Amino acid sequence: MDAAEIQARFNAFFRDEPRTLWDSRAGRPMADPVLMVPLYIGKNFSSVSSIEFISECGGKYTLPEARAAGACWVPEALRKGAPLPERIGVAEGLATALSVSQVKGFPVAAARSCGNLKAAAQALKLQFFGVRLIVLGDKGNGEEKAREVAQYARTAVAVPSFSDQQRARFRQITGSNSAPTDFNDYYIATGKL
Repeated sequence: MDAAEIQARFNAFFRDEPRTLWDSRAGRPMADPVLMVPLYIGKNFSSVSSIEFISECGGKYTLPEARAAGACWVPEALRKGAPLPERIGVAEGLATALSVSQVKGFPVAAARSCGNLKAAAQALKLQFFGVRLIVLGDKGNGEEKAREVAQYARTAVAVPSFSDQQRARFRQITGSNSAPTDFNDYYIATGKL
């Protein structure tokens, strides 16, 4: 949805307490198309707790009043009662969840952040009792949290590892000085997941 249209709806709905559709990465209000990601909670993840707004440059915004703990994006097939798969993944972000799901063929939920991985993993384990859960972490702060969550939930963890050559290839391909951190970056650097 276009950022200006979302902001107009914010202005109409939040008249007493104005909100700005703020791009956390760009440090300014969002512009252009914005991806809207529903965040689910409750039995069968059937209730929408909030919506995460993601700008084209990857900046994010979520309404501050929304329930965050345990709220996550869950693939529709899991929410609609499809036969349970052998395993389900939980990743920090939506891009990683979608990429790993498409390449590896098992559904992956998105926790939104490494700080919500534990609550999201708990909710997934309760809802899909008996299904093997895999925590997909990012390098850096996300790696520590993912390992902590996996140990707590007694489940598997996967975190990408980058060699110096792969980091250099990632920077060459993307033109970025940033270090690669997640499975999407790993795919860019290696061509595989």
